[in-house]
Amino acid sequence: VRMNDTWIGAGVLTRTASRLAGLVPFDSAYASVRDDAATGVFATARGRLWRDVHVDAMVTVWDSASYHRPRLQTRTTLVLITRWLNRFPSGDFAVRLGVTHEYRSDVRFQASQGVRIPPGVVEGRILNNTISTQLEIRLLDAVLYWQLRNLTGNYTQEVPGFLRPRQTNLYGVRWDFTN
Repeated sequence: VRMNDTWIGAGVLTRTASRLAGLVPFDSAYASVRDDAATGVFATARGRLWRDVHVDAMVTVWDSASYHRPRLQTRTTLVLITRWLNRFPSGDFAVRLGVTHEYRSDVRFQASQGVRIPPGVVEGRILNNTISTQLEIRLLDAVLYWQLRNLTGNYTQEVPGFLRPRQTNLYGVRWDFTN
């Protein structure tokens, strides 16, 4: 559905039961488990929210959490995108300033017997909650950019034992060359 300059969507997800879900091929510290059937819903919104403010949001909610599947997962980005055409009518200047919040509820992993759970995992569960920022300034064909990922410095993991960087600064210049 399109409302003004924003696209909005929603739907239903279904997952059939699987015989085994696990990390055994990757790490013998975790046991394979049966994954039950599940039903969930999702919603998305992408586009202009108000004037130069844009949104890119997604939420997925399953009827229950299971091994390797969170009950709730969200990702929301708010971005100010402006070219200030009233001050720079040539369009040679632009600013993009954004903030992203990602959240994933507990994800369970079944540890094999006698295996120590890695740091940052509480009782075989992983919770992800991060905030990141972005700044881009475009002058003609050059873009100065700076991203600060995981602003709060939380330990996060996609799978147990593989920590993502706490805080990461990315900065630099992108330049387009054309003949």
